[in-house]
Amino acid sequence: MSGFNLYPTEIDEIAMICPDVLEVAAVGHLSSRTDKQVVLYVVKKTASLNEERLLSHCCQHLTTHKAPHQVCFISALPKSNMGKIWCRERREKATT
Repeated sequence: MSGFNLYPTEIDEIAMICPDVLEVAAVGHLSSRTDKQVVLYVVKKTASLNEERLLSHCCQHLTTHKAPHQVCFISALPKSNMGKIWCRERREKATT
């Protein structure tokens, strides 16, 4: 994937179109030396949402190199007092 720009906001917007997603944060995760894959951290709106359905939705709206490869369902995203999602904590979660 080297040479391609990935913008998390663009990926977040596509994932948020899915009606069962409450909140989402896309993170670039290094899978090898030069390969970066997108991981989605998702807070579900409904229990019926699963990884396969969300990945399929994203693949329909994003090019191959932008589409997420993994979905991690979490109970809440880390936020500042103003309600903005903390990017640093997003990246730290992706490396652990």
